Amino acid sequence: GDLTEGQQRLFRRLGLIPGADIDSYAVAALDDTSLESARSQLDELYDHHLITEPAPGRYVLHDLLREYARALAAADDDAEIHAAAGRLLNYYAHVAAAASRHIATWTTAGGRLPPTGPPASAPVLATSGEAAAWLESERPNLHAAVNYAATERMPLFAIAIAAAMGGFLRSRGHWDQAADQYQTALIAAREAGDLPGQAGVLDELGLLQQLASEYPAATASLAEAIGLFRELGDLPGQVYALNHLGLVQVDVADYPAAAASHRQALELARDAGDQLAEAVSLVDLGMVQQMTGDYPAAIASYERALPLARSAGSAFDEADALCELGAVRRLTGDYPGAAACERQALDLFRHLGDRLG
Repeated sequence: GDLTEGQQRLFRRLGLIPGADIDSYAVAALDDTSLESARSQLDELYDHHLITEPAPGRYVLHDLLREYARALAAADDDAEIHAAAGRLLNYYAHVAAAASRHIATWTTAGGRLPPTGPPASAPVLATSGEAAAWLESERPNLHAAVNYAATERMPLFAIAIAAAMGGFLRSRGHWDQAADQYQTALIAAREAGDLPGQAGVLDELGLLQQLASEYPAATASLAEAIGLFRELGDLPGQVYALNHLGLVQVDVADYPAAAASHRQALELARDAGDQLAEAVSLVDLGMVQQMTGDYPAAIASYERALPLARSAGSAFDEADALCELGAVRRLTGDYPGAAACERQALDLFRHLGDRLG
């Protein structure tokens, strides 16, 4: 039989999706409808052989049908197209941000929600396992969404999605995808004159460049981020970017510069009254003290960081501090103390699903 008007509209809107496939939650956002209605409309399109379901709950338009849907959508009102695409991007941004809160990773100032309301329907991601599974299954769609948002002049979504995915992509080794998304989001943020967006993305990008041993690029990105955060009066932002700069300075063996960066970060964190930022700064400073042979100072820094990380509720930073404390205890010949710290750290990293840790 023929399609109803609602089914025809959904078919046209499916021509707008940036990625290769879509699920019913994303369709509900795209079509501005309930989850129940989205599922029944998808079933109808499936029965009419307009979409396939290669994996349970994942729907795909055949390439030729997709071109056709896109051509039909292009004839729709521009404002309507923009609104439908915006709802889909908003859905991806909000759910990616919710998922990212379960992914333990280096603390950055990158993750900002878009200034729009959450979608009416979203999957419940209650554990780090569920969050990681969602991010992995949606990874190609989210990547496509960042590019689409930047191209279609919706920079806030490009920035929000790229930043929300950063920690996951870093911890899973998808560094090329992360770098690509940050570059796209950075261009979008610059075009939109969004200074907090630029600062956050530059901080994330600098951290990634440091991991990839691109030290001059990392130094430049982080110096620019620090300047923007200072201009914005964002103290925690400055702290994280300064600490990331310190990591680069350690990698190039400029220990006095690294110690200065981390001490400045520590001072700003205390000014801001930010316990987590203070804990991160202490761990990073401790590492410089350890590398330059000042073991008592390093132990003191780590031991001051531990209760701060715990009270801030960051298991990742607690594990990081324990891992470093174990290393310096081993260097001072305290093998039982070292083993105890590393065991605790290992348990925390395992629980967080952090392979690098």
